Amino acid sequence: MDFLIKAAKLMPDYPTIWSIRKILMEQYFETASQDDIYAFLKKDTKQIIPIMKQNPKCYLLWFHRIWCLMKILEIETKKGIELSKCSLMEEIGLCNKFLEVDDRNFHVWNYRVNTLSLFHKFFSGESFLKFIQSELNYTLAKIKKNFSNFSAWHYRAKLIPILFANKKIQWNTQEALDYFKDDLGLIKQAFYTDPKDQSPWNYHSWIVTNFSPIFVEKIEISDLEDNKTLVKIFYSNVFKIKNVIHLEGQGCEIANQEDFSDCLL
Repeated sequence: MDFLIKAAKLMPDYPTIWSIRKILMEQYFETASQDDIYAFLKKDTKQIIPIMKQNPKCYLLWFHRIWCLMKILEIETKKGIELSKCSLMEEIGLCNKFLEVDDRNFHVWNYRVNTLSLFHKFFSGESFLKFIQSELNYTLAKIKKNFSNFSAWHYRAKLIPILFANKKIQWNTQEALDYFKDDLGLIKQAFYTDPKDQSPWNYHSWIVTNFSPIFVEKIEISDLEDNKTLVKIFYSNVFKIKNVIHLEGQGCEIANQEDFSDCLL
């Protein structure tokens, strides 16, 4: 095992090293006690950190870490260790440190998503909701710091459906729409800052898609004086999109505009 760690320092991207290591660990776990297995796994996650610092974008290092973490959590669950003291919180702290160095390292963000799935698997209730909210606040801070942080937008899109499911918020309600007011304002600001950056556009598309189907229910057309035409467009769902358009020649005038939906179009 010591030799494999030395080899990993030289060749962290060589998969055979990690495959052999897992085989040896599993053979050891067959006869070792639960406490010994737990201590071994914790030691393994600590001793690969220096290698991760040197190779923060190595897939195999992060894959090995999540493999160890799953086994650690199985033991901690049996021991009844609460959320605030479990290894998952240490991993979130580790992610924060790596993202301070490079806040767009998608390997770290992907690992964070994996830890989220483990939170969802092993914990529930109020403590889990508090964690979700803290993660949402974290993504918001990262987005405000850098609108081009695609991973932060993406992770936020992973968190919100879980929050809605736990709080029983339905997507086709005003409550859900109100939740995105700040997000839509932030997206609008991002558009003005860098209209060619795809990150906020993708997140915007995700929001609109989740409120789908948004479609035209009916159109009413009537002629007005001075060769003007009144076109009323009625949309589905909770969106009150600009629904009255005056058409004259090649130009058009928008009437009855909703301030909130201005961010959506």
